[in-house]
Amino acid sequence: MKRIDFENDTVTRNIVNAAFPLLVAQIMSLLYNVVDRIYIARIPSVGTYALGAIGLCFPLTVIINAFSNLFGSGGAPLFSIG
Repeated sequence: MKRIDFENDTVTRNIVNAAFPLLVAQIMSLLYNVVDRIYIARIPSVGTYALGAIGLCFPLTVIINAFSNLFGSGGAPLFSIG
């Protein structure tokens, strides 16, 4: 795996080198979600209800994840200092 050297290269080059793998990972995640929704929608007799449930639960999951990252990212440095 190629390592990005943030000490020697330019900032722009480092950002571009780091952005490409992240972009590929996001596209793969997006394709996984699209295929997952296709399979869920094809469930006989409950496919539309299942898609509705996903549509309602996904924002809640994102909010919970955001707050977990907030407290985890902010709490770790405070914990290591004390």
